[in-house]
Amino acid sequence: KLSLIENWVKDKEYLSFFVEEEKYRSPVVATVNFSESIPVADLTQKLRKEGAALDIEAYRKLGKNQLRIALFFNIEYQDLEKLTRLISHLVEGA
Repeated sequence: KLSLIENWVKDKEYLSFFVEEEKYRSPVVATVNFSESIPVADLTQKLRKEGAALDIEAYRKLGKNQLRIALFFNIEYQDLEKLTRLISHLVEGA
């Protein structure tokens, strides 16, 4: 699952990892930074409205423009694929 997120981040110029060194990234939560030109607060509001994702906001105390994406064992790979496609669509299609 982490490889899916890693490939998605590498493919999008507006994304980067909060934890830059791959060996230190969590296998259960991916924290993804967004370009400052993309208001993540608006994005999460759209995702909630669509019923597509809940509670994926950034670590609040850091004040970063980022999302946290759970990669827990009970999350289906196909659901992560759908989420990344939806996020890309919302960012790029808007």
